[in-house]
Amino acid sequence: MIGLGIIYSFYILFVVINSLKIISRNFWQSEDIQDNRLVVSDIIHTIIGPIIGFNRYDAFGPDIPFAKTHVGIIIFLVIVASLSFWISRIAQKQLHPILKMGLSVGILQGMILCIITTIHFVPYLLSGLVFPMFGFELLTPFIAFFLLLKEFYSLQISLRIRPETGLVYQKLGMVTIPHELINNFIYYRIFFYPLLLIGLVVFEIGFMTLFGFAPDSLLKVFTESKGFIFSINHN
Repeated sequence: MIGLGIIYSFYILFVVINSLKIISRNFWQSEDIQDNRLVVSDIIHTIIGPIIGFNRYDAFGPDIPFAKTHVGIIIFLVIVASLSFWISRIAQKQLHPILKMGLSVGILQGMILCIITTIHFVPYLLSGLVFPMFGFELLTPFIAFFLLLKEFYSLQISLRIRPETGLVYQKLGMVTIPHELINNFIYYRIFFYPLLLIGLVVFEIGFMTLFGFAPDSLLKVFTESKGFIFSINHN
């Protein structure tokens, strides 16, 4: 098991370093360069890891990372973030800039969720590292953060304002929008992202209430867990 833990440690370093290298290269070259070296890691930590994690999150009790009554809302947020990531990963160049901004918000939500979950998992991160066969998903939020960051930055590179195209209007589905308005919205997107992120989370919470989840489920899924950082009950 220790040997697997060492291999897993080097693998994590590989993913983190290469994610940062891809971001750095795109920054200095001022263009989006697709890199498929991490595609297997993308699949593992945005699809397979979450599926395994949610399938057995309560299998190693008595401590559990998420409250069973509320875990569905975390699953929903992860699905939204993962879908945003993969739509961008597969079809980024064909998407309208406004849709790219929407995907950016979905990925940004995933990044914040990864940070919160990684902190929540702190008491068991070493166990997940030493015994990856039984808990590699404990480190998935940490690894996924860098993969999501890589794709988020790629989207921001692709959203950089291009030279004037001569367009006066653009089509967004069946709606005609002034080109200048779209450009201004994209250019000042850093100010819109927090508002869009809040709107997305409020929508997700509202949507989940239709399935019987409480409005505060997103908070209680952490606080009503047991034995983790944000657990109120540590016994």
